Amino acid sequence: MATLARRYPKLPSSALHTISALDTTIAHLLVRRDEILAQHGSLPQRMTTLHPELLSEIFQHFVDYACLGSFSGPLILTSVCRHWREIALATPRLWRTVKINSLARWNAFPRLVELFLQRAGSVPIDVYRLPPSHIRHFVPHHAHRLGHLELSHGVPALFHGLNAIDSFPVLESVRIVMLLREVAQPIPVITFLRQAPRLTEVAVDLWSLHSSDYDLAQILALPAHQLRSLHVYSLFREGCFTTLSQARSLVYLTLDIAYEDTDVNDAYIVFPNLRILHVHPPAVLRILETPSLESLDLMQTTRAGLGGGSYTQSEVPIVTDFVSRSGCSITELHFVPNAITACHILMELAFLKKLHIECSTWRAADTHRFFSSLALPSGDIVPHLESLSMVISAAEPVSVVNLARMIRARRRQVGRLGQLSKCEVRSPSTAPFFDDNQSLGWLKEMREEGLEFSCDVPLYGKNLDRYMVEKMIN
Repeated sequence: MATLARRYPKLPSSALHTISALDTTIAHLLVRRDEILAQHGSLPQRMTTLHPELLSEIFQHFVDYACLGSFSGPLILTSVCRHWREIALATPRLWRTVKINSLARWNAFPRLVELFLQRAGSVPIDVYRLPPSHIRHFVPHHAHRLGHLELSHGVPALFHGLNAIDSFPVLESVRIVMLLREVAQPIPVITFLRQAPRLTEVAVDLWSLHSSDYDLAQILALPAHQLRSLHVYSLFREGCFTTLSQARSLVYLTLDIAYEDTDVNDAYIVFPNLRILHVHPPAVLRILETPSLESLDLMQTTRAGLGGGSYTQSEVPIVTDFVSRSGCSITELHFVPNAITACHILMELAFLKKLHIECSTWRAADTHRFFSSLALPSGDIVPHLESLSMVISAAEPVSVVNLARMIRARRRQVGRLGQLSKCEVRSPSTAPFFDDNQSLGWLKEMREEGLEFSCDVPLYGKNLDRYMVEKMIN
């Protein structure tokens, strides 16, 4: 006490007694700790770090998914602690991706790229959003180690200088965004991608400020025979068909072009190995044959500025003829019908397992009719359906009763070929579902039986608030 009083002269005696008691307790605990250590040996080493190989994998996932579109991922990892910095610097693949966020950062671009290239060692690099001002200098110098290349918003003249490059030995995927302007002279063909023996994936965005009379093959020469994934967004009418007719190894195809029913093609373009097709407008299906197709997306929102629209009843024959002609068994469909009558296409897709449908323009009565049709006995409509994803109207509430009855029928009817195991319902606004405790109880019961059910719209009833409903379902 005397020692404490001299150290803390302004403290009252009661506080000094408390501090003295705490010191005594701490001393006893330290003695007890030493006795335990003497009996059982030293404490095991604290797990302050994970194994370096495991940390390296975690870092890779962080850079790939948490830092999309940013340079910052690896730099963040090196700023946490010395151990993490050592592991990050010893993992070259963390530094293989060069991504630029905005034109405001171009001043720092050369130094930052040099840092990443140095730390990536001999690993192939992926370059995203390379600005036009750096195409001529950066690409030729690093062509030998490019794994992915994205060239943004360039005019054809910028790419012609790349034709002199001898080879892109490790290039596997490319995305080119090109702006075409009206010129008096013919546009020289861009051929540098033919020097990429490992190139299998190409995405081309072609923007034109005038009438689109070009053929893609007259602008960009692709090694079509070796491509497995091709995405074409353009205002061309039939300008990509020459290239498509040579790309018979495609597995994944996206076509967003200005095709019309009046366009005439002498022969079908056959893709014997195609599994996934995204297409706009549906009329393009008139000239395609895909015997192995599994997933069809009738795109609404388009990237070529064509102003996508809803799928209409008049287009049902186009799709049914395409399916019949191709002899394919489509198991996944994405589409945006403008009315319930456009859903007649489902009657022709007997093997459908996954359905993604946006009916945000429907009236509530049409949505209820759709639920009722899906609840019909086995064999009437999409008998193998396992997954349903819907976007419902923002203006008209939908009854939970009809939704729950449909799910219940799909899961419990005797003789049903496929059991609905996943259902997702979304709305573009806070439009309510409405109904009673019984319907919500059914959903809760089916979730307990294994149904994956998610609802991104608030549920309200006369005697229910949102939190009570979420608690019941979740």
